[in-house]
Amino acid sequence: VGSEMCIRDRSARIFDELDIDILLEVFERMKASKSASILAKMRPERAKDITSRIADRRQKPKLY
Repeated sequence: VGSEMCIRDRSARIFDELDIDILLEVFERMKASKSASILAKMRPERAKDITSRIADRRQKPKLY
């Protein structure tokens, strides 16, 4: 469990700086429990922005 927490801490630091479009694609492929624990360790403003964008993407149908 300890190393898993360390991985999430490092992931949060990397995700804080990652391009938003790439980050959204990554989060869409992750299990909700894992993405939630990473979001909890990110900068609050960034986590809020990502959460809002994920919610928007899930509400709007994708056009192909």
